[in-house]
Amino acid sequence: FVNEPAAVGGVAHLHRSRIRKVDVGRVSCLSPEGVPVKRYFLGEASFGLSGAIAGSLGQGRIARLFGRGFARRLHTMMQLLAWHDCRVRLMAPDVHGQGGYDEIAGIAAVVLANGRSFAGGLRVAPDASAQDGLFDMTVMAGGSRRRIRRALAAIGRGAHLASPGFRMLRTARLTAAPTVDTEGPVVVETDGQRAGVLPATFEILPGAMNVRL
Repeated sequence: FVNEPAAVGGVAHLHRSRIRKVDVGRVSCLSPEGVPVKRYFLGEASFGLSGAIAGSLGQGRIARLFGRGFARRLHTMMQLLAWHDCRVRLMAPDVHGQGGYDEIAGIAAVVLANGRSFAGGLRVAPDASAQDGLFDMTVMAGGSRRRIRRALAAIGRGAHLASPGFRMLRTARLTAAPTVDTEGPVVVETDGQRAGVLPATFEILPGAMNVRL
């Protein structure tokens, strides 16, 4: 029997807490070899620059040597230097009578948030909830590296919601696919781990998991 204060406090918290249902995200995409794969996620999924950063971070050893925070900043800089805009088609169904969404856009990143924080604490979707049956989706427009750096800084300050370089909408499903103009694979990540590449379909599974809160 473990009698450490932290363990005892944890058991007491579990005893007092209630079981609640939370949403789970699911993405169906392709492996780099073109094989269909499915991944489930609790916090967020994204693709574009954020996917490239997560893929690079997962393959590197810098995080083990210098910590994940330093490694994330370094890999962000490296991927940004090599980044070029990608054009993708984004398709989402109608939600609450607001009309569907179907657009071919040049993007830097698209985030589907089931929780509020992203990439080590960035609050891309500060109003997201894991109990409403919807993703809070953020589309970050492409552009020059300088513009993308400013956009990332705006996210860090929480000032991106009013920026013209961002588009927000809520949806339970998104299909994203490369276009004939897309150069190279567009990497998908889930909760910070590389999941695959586009094309992909993201779906919310309402109340699919029981957790103690």
